[in-house]
Amino acid sequence: MPALVLRDERSRSLWFENYVMTYLERDLRALSNISSLPDFRRIMRVASMRLGQILNESEIALQTGVPQATVHRYLNLLEISFLTFRVPAYAVDRTKRLIKSPKLYWGDVGLALHIAGLAEPTGALLENIILQDLLC
Repeated sequence: MPALVLRDERSRSLWFENYVMTYLERDLRALSNISSLPDFRRIMRVASMRLGQILNESEIALQTGVPQATVHRYLNLLEISFLTFRVPAYAVDRTKRLIKSPKLYWGDVGLALHIAGLAEPTGALLENIILQDLLC
């Protein structure tokens, strides 16, 4: 965990950037053919900034200028590669649980912080940390 070992901000930032590059260039290519790495990076950034919010792929498509079908595919790739996960909506009626939109969270809050360009976890990022502790 770079946040525990690497003490200065520059070293942590370099480590996270190399991690993202390795993920994009090696791991993601093994999973699927990404047509545009800049589009994928924008979607990763928006997803990190919308952490803890109800997932609305149409809004992400509008914000990034990427077709909704591509946003859906890229978000699924983030989930398949365990960078993000979705928490289903809660409803007493089980059918409504399937229909309502889930919330999006990250598997690594440090990476989400780096991608979002934030220095400290606050708000939904703290919620993400607590959720990870509850899931483990």
